[in-house]
Amino acid sequence: MINNYINAVNGNYATQAKYVEQNSTQQKLNRPSDDPVDYAKYLSYTTDDVENSQYTSNAQSAVSWMTASDNALTNIYQQFKTFIEQTNQAANGTNQTFDGSSTATQLLSILQETVSQANSDQGGRYLFSGQSDKTQPFTMSTDKVQRGLTKTLDENQ
Repeated sequence: MINNYINAVNGNYATQAKYVEQNSTQQKLNRPSDDPVDYAKYLSYTTDDVENSQYTSNAQSAVSWMTASDNALTNIYQQFKTFIEQTNQAANGTNQTFDGSSTATQLLSILQETVSQANSDQGGRYLFSGQSDKTQPFTMSTDKVQRGLTKTLDENQ
């Protein structure tokens, strides 16, 4: 009878200690042994929450990446249109006020701006650099590049 009484008192102390711990931590589950089924559900929910947060972050990153790419490509398209217009205007034989050096300077300026747009980055990663997105994809150079022989028609043709 005394043994049963001591076991009951010890059980009450264990229950009291559990409730005091839950009250101080403000959590029902402090270790897996508190309730294994609920703890497994808690871990599953926590994992799902982390996965959902990562999914949301990835989606937001993709939207900002696509927006930045779209803006850069729109700007490049407008620069190409301007480049073509100025080239056609310079090639027009009826143009009386043609200044080749100023046109060349303007075209070079457009080309430099196009390269700058093509080197746009988002979060330290270049938009148009493929898998090597930490490497700047385009540079301007004054070096002559050997591109091989041009194909031309011979006199008979």
